[in-house]
Amino acid sequence: MRDVADAHVLALTNAGDDFQRYIISATTPFSADDCDSLAKDAASVLRQRTPALADAFTQREWALPATIDRIYSPACAAEGLGWTSRFGFGEVLAQLDRRSLEVPPVGANICRKSE
Repeated sequence: MRDVADAHVLALTNAGDDFQRYIISATTPFSADDCDSLAKDAASVLRQRTPALADAFTQREWALPATIDRIYSPACAAEGLGWTSRFGFGEVLAQLDRRSLEVPPVGANICRKSE
């Protein structure tokens, strides 16, 4: 959430066109070349690209995802706003370990509001 807030401040104060759209997310460890492999065997790609994340899943006895069907890149936000992510998976895992209210616990039943 802090990264998103920072991006909003930059978007409100930048001199670019009105109504620009950016993807605000942690920097991805993947590239477009990984898409086919992520769709077929994401666990192997995760182990190769982010061994620390794969180890964190193992330590918590979580299964790595079998597939990942999309990659989000904040590269345009970096270029257009000068924004960079300060928080990644390491911080999310640390918040989970601290039972931070910013990150719902694993397996939490999060209900959606009916429309």
